[in-house]
Amino acid sequence: MTDMDRHLEYSLKSIFLALAAAFLTSSCGGSGGSGEPAPPAAPPSLSVSPASLEVQSGGGDVSVDVTNSGEGSLNWTASIPAGVGWARISSGSSGANTGSITIEVDANTGAAREFELTVSAGSAGSGTVTVSQAEAPPSLSVSPASIEVQSGGGEVSANVTNSGGGSLNWTASIPAGVGWARISSGSSGTNTGSITIEVDANTGAAREFELTVSAGSPGSGTVTVSQAEAPAVIELSTDDTALDGDGGSVTLQVRNTGSGTLNWRASLPTGVDWAYIESGETGTDAVEIVVQYSINGGADRELE
Repeated sequence: MTDMDRHLEYSLKSIFLALAAAFLTSSCGGSGGSGEPAPPAAPPSLSVSPASLEVQSGGGDVSVDVTNSGEGSLNWTASIPAGVGWARISSGSSGANTGSITIEVDANTGAAREFELTVSAGSAGSGTVTVSQAEAPPSLSVSPASIEVQSGGGEVSANVTNSGGGSLNWTASIPAGVGWARISSGSSGTNTGSITIEVDANTGAAREFELTVSAGSPGSGTVTVSQAEAPAVIELSTDDTALDGDGGSVTLQVRNTGSGTLNWRASLPTGVDWAYIESGETGTDAVEIVVQYSINGGADRELE
């Protein structure tokens, strides 16, 4: 074998070994590799927290966190049911991947209430947060603020309502010194009720008192009950109603036995020419009237 033949044989062996090594490397997935293809990227995954929120009856702002716990890009939108007029999204109604949603909640004036905030992210699904608000505390309301009663007395009523939430227990009272009025029904109740007050006839000056409705921690309310003064009442009297036949005078006393001011005028019947009013023809409240009369020379006669 010549040197040329030996060189050619060596070259062919080298090529064969190189091809074999290349084949083995390709079959094993590369030099030093595990032989497994690289895993695909994880899809976006929506995460919303917390699952629920408690809001005080006074309202305020609360927040919800949105995150993408997967890979890639996650676009999302947040919404509140259309019928919920007492809460709204003030910021963060939409976003990408991580974000925060702020919800503004109005003060509650009634029973406990709730709604579900929904965060939608297309193929990544959706998440919800239950937002609950506590009921309003009891709130006492008493009406009307004042009541006017005629001097003749009678019955009047006041109304009590719970304009908040929960249960409102109340009691009604009149000051101990008021002997001319009393609660005839509705001295206590729960939530809504009516109080009936019986008022006596007034025989003097105008008067009033305060009805008080007490409800513990929600406080108390008052109603001012005023009664008009008694009307003026005239009373006419004299010590002697018999007239002396020889003439003379008679004195009559005028008094106001009611209340207020009594203005009056005295007169004798038309055609009476044997008597006249000497003094006290007009007056206010208590005054004396003096009537002079002449000698009677005939039949009996009288004055009114």
